Amino acid sequence: MMYSSVSIMEFKNIYSQNKKIHVIDVRTLIEFYGPLGHVKNAIHRPLSEINKTIFDLKNAINIPIYVICRSGDRSKHATEILVENGIYAINVEGGMKAWNQ
Repeated sequence: MMYSSVSIMEFKNIYSQNKKIHVIDVRTLIEFYGPLGHVKNAIHRPLSEINKTIFDLKNAINIPIYVICRSGDRSKHATEILVENGIYAINVEGGMKAWNQ
């Protein structure tokens, strides 16, 4: 299944223009509050719970949801799952490591 990705620069640009965009962080809770921090207003939903998240997002049909993790691997997997379930999800390449550079 095809899904969209944005570079960290594209994401920062989108975020700087609208801090109310929907961001889901799929890292563990320890990582979410850890040294790399998290995007302000991001919703924490660990990858292990992404299937529960699908139900919560069913109403967000045409709203892009940006998915982020530490480096982009878990967010890629989560984005694939969300897209397969009809959710407009976009992977943030590079994750929080790139966000902090």
